Amino acid sequence: MSTTTRSTVSRLHGLFTKNPVAAPAATAAGGTSPVTTPAVATTKSGRVKELYKARSLERLVAMFKESSKERRFRARWGIYEETVRRLMRANRHDWIEEILEEQKKYPDVSREGFNVRLIRLYGDAGMFEHARKVFDEMPGRSSKITVLSFNALLAAAVHSKKYDVAKELFEELPAKMEIKPDVFSYNIVVKGLCEAGSLDAAASLIDEMEEKQICQPNVVTFNTLLDGFYSNSRFDEGDAIWARLMKHQNVSPDVKSYSAKFMGLAKQKRAQEAVELVVEMKEKGLEPDAICWHNLIKGFVNEANVEAAKQWYGEMRSRECKPHRMTFAALIPFVCGEGDDAGFGFKLAMDIFGTKQLVDQGLLQRVVDALAKAGKVKEAEEVVALGMNNGYYQYSKLCLPSTGVA
Repeated sequence: MSTTTRSTVSRLHGLFTKNPVAAPAATAAGGTSPVTTPAVATTKSGRVKELYKARSLERLVAMFKESSKERRFRARWGIYEETVRRLMRANRHDWIEEILEEQKKYPDVSREGFNVRLIRLYGDAGMFEHARKVFDEMPGRSSKITVLSFNALLAAAVHSKKYDVAKELFEELPAKMEIKPDVFSYNIVVKGLCEAGSLDAAASLIDEMEEKQICQPNVVTFNTLLDGFYSNSRFDEGDAIWARLMKHQNVSPDVKSYSAKFMGLAKQKRAQEAVELVVEMKEKGLEPDAICWHNLIKGFVNEANVEAAKQWYGEMRSRECKPHRMTFAALIPFVCGEGDDAGFGFKLAMDIFGTKQLVDQGLLQRVVDALAKAGKVKEAEEVVALGMNNGYYQYSKLCLPSTGVA
């Protein structure tokens, strides 16, 4: 490691130890008949508990519909989200439609907030047409439409990857419905344009916001653009957004801003500049999170600087920050290959088990193979043993190599 890097680490460690902070972290399928209602628990709390525990999705749907008859149940946002997530994982969009359409028969549907919930849930499930139908039906149910429901519809379009539709709604609906977009409206569209690869169009919305004086961009606006430009290797434009953020009178960068900047520097093999930014963060009272540390470490991996990568991994761990699994995916092939440090690979494997990370089994096998090749058979056996019996996940195919073991 260079003298400059070592001195910066010492300076940073001194800053951190003054005040340590622990780091935390479609349309319906056809052909199925409605689910019939089974007997459910008699108490309201019992119903909710049974819903969370229900293993049969058919029973889950039936219990949800029965529980929805209770007004207090309909006020529980979390159980709605969890139920839709479970049905999404099973690709049962027909049952998502069944439980959400059921909600329209209750008086809550005359309230905008309840409709916003339905729109968002349909959006989360990628069922934009259903979300749009809820929105269009709101006037007929005497429900007011404000920027809240407008934003929910925009978000549903973006979640459903209907980026052109989101842009069209953003451009046309406000005038038709006398809705004034707010910063959240703009941020949703900026996100959609970035995901669609229309980065220049996304960046132009900052100018539109300020020129029309509709609202001011916030840190989320800048962070979305930074991530979009840097992740697509458009470094000059990303740097221009960064410079604009740093000069903005009303917006200050946060941890996610720096994380995006670190990603850009890592891709350009300018990791030392990221080191200076870590110091700057601490001076501003910002604590790097796992993604910040990952992007910094990845920068040194990209530069094939094994000592610096190891040093900054150690600094992250000294801050009690749980590594992101991407960090293991970046470091293990490096230190067990070009870095030629099986011992550090063993340390990383122990951290994987110690923090109960779910990683690709091939990463752990790389460590086992490197340890065996280096003659560290005991350590290799320990990784295999922990992979098989660690208390949270069984890496059942881990094994010692058939050759190269003394």
